[in-house]
Amino acid sequence: MTKVGEGPMRRWRSIAIVAALGYASFLIWIVWRADTGRMAFWLQLINDWPGLDKLCHFLLVGGLALMVNWALGGRQIVLGGRRWGWGTVLVALLATVEEASQAFVPVRTCSWWDLGANYAGILLLGPLGVHLARRWWPGSEARKDRPPESWSVDP
Repeated sequence: MTKVGEGPMRRWRSIAIVAALGYASFLIWIVWRADTGRMAFWLQLINDWPGLDKLCHFLLVGGLALMVNWALGGRQIVLGGRRWGWGTVLVALLATVEEASQAFVPVRTCSWWDLGANYAGILLLGPLGVHLARRWWPGSEARKDRPPESWSVDP
């Protein structure tokens, strides 16, 4: 059996990591442009179409969760008695901080609806990244039959 670090599996892993880093860089660029007021035309265009802003939040942030879960090989953690992809948890934390930070940027608006669209995208698209890792990397952490590592300490 080919392990994750060997042959074609290594190539897919490298592609996933580069794709996730590229996508994250693209999102950082979007946030930077919005925070500095350099996306006024695009933001106005998006806001002119009802629901398009929320769809963008859903797809952009959910897509990041998908890519990060895939790049991390589908690794999972148990939180609250449920298995979550590491990418899902990481992106949810980052999305929460980013949305909250908008309260301190004069040209931005902090919104519970935007955060809800972010979470919906993360929860619906994030698990697809774990699925991709299971499908394409048979030796990945997500594929093993043993339970994932937990942050909880057994007495």
